[in-house]
Amino acid sequence: YPIFNGSTIGDIVNSGQIYSNSKLAITNADAGTISKIENTANGNIWSVQKYAIQNLNTIGTITNAGMIRSSKEQAIRNAANDSGDTITLIENTTSGATIQADNETIMNSDGATITTIKNAGTIKAWGADGKAIRNYNATIGTIENTGTISTTKTSGGSGQAIISSTGGVINTINNSGTISAIDGNGVIYVNATGAIGTITNSGNITGDDSGAAIKNEGAITTINNSGNITESTDDGIKNILGATITTINNTGKITGGVKDIRNANDAGAS
Repeated sequence: YPIFNGSTIGDIVNSGQIYSNSKLAITNADAGTISKIENTANGNIWSVQKYAIQNLNTIGTITNAGMIRSSKEQAIRNAANDSGDTITLIENTTSGATIQADNETIMNSDGATITTIKNAGTIKAWGADGKAIRNYNATIGTIENTGTISTTKTSGGSGQAIISSTGGVINTINNSGTISAIDGNGVIYVNATGAIGTITNSGNITGDDSGAAIKNEGAITTINNSGNITESTDDGIKNILGATITTINNTGKITGGVKDIRNANDAGAS
């Protein structure tokens, strides 16, 4: 591990390269606290095999103007161990800032909390089952996107741009940029025990053979759309049998290659 913290670090400011060829580039262990990780425009935090940044306790903010990346697994992993791990803010600060991985680019799991994700750059997963933001049995307060959140695998995949599953809760998604997926299983996907409070879209939520631009098998409280929610070969919004969307407020466009809004089981029967 280039940086392993089991105590207290104030700020880590990187304008060079923090690199691991085998494990993790930055690890914040069970008893560790890091106030801030700042990756500047020239900075590169990179793991070839595992996680670029792993948090097992408390990180205040991660701000990125450069590149945070994993070649195989997760770029940022916030995974609760025994204390409910917390990252207050993850922010891609500029249009050139990139967080990317093959697998799950930002992973929040097992009772952990990310208070806010702000993206003005690119958050991208390119693997066959890649997930740009995966919230698994955990909580994300707010995702604010003015840039691009995407999965880019073109065939043989079942990935999602944003997924909330297995008891996971995302309170708010505000999108004025682009959220997209190709050949996946919902650009924004909520599984049977997942939930999203409010999705407000004034930008583009777009899928190409993605199973639906918004696919809900669990619970979504409100969708406010003044932009475009589109899927070229499937449904714009798909609400599976037994799932709930309380309110859809639309002043924009919701379009699908099959149905614009489908309230049905996955076979298509109402």
